Amino acid sequence: LAIARVHIWRREWDAAAALLEFPKCDAPWNDSVAMFRSGALAMKIRLDIGRDGPPAGVAESIAKLVPLSDSLRSTGAQDYETYSLYLGYRYVGEAGKAETLIRNYVDHERRDMAQLGPEIADELERLG
Repeated sequence: LAIARVHIWRREWDAAAALLEFPKCDAPWNDSVAMFRSGALAMKIRLDIGRDGPPAGVAESIAKLVPLSDSLRSTGAQDYETYSLYLGYRYVGEAGKAETLIRNYVDHERRDMAQLGPEIADELERLG
């Protein structure tokens, strides 16, 4: 998954898809381990947005990620997953929900001692 995440960051959608959508294996977003599944769903949301996928497909991934994210956000190391949800909500036209999520995460739920992820910091600055 780490290599696929790098491809997504570089906007190399086909390379990421080749790693995440391997036809002979179950998709990683169907894995039984919640934290692994959460990360994979976050990547799927970003991949689908990057490939201009249908909003309905992104909404389906959001629906799967939300309960995982709700239970994992306060455990730490969830910047990527939370920001992916934020991007997904914006993509499907739920900008208000997206902004509420990201602000609540930063103000109340985030437990990391590390610096806030640059994507989130930049977006909060943009939102004002």
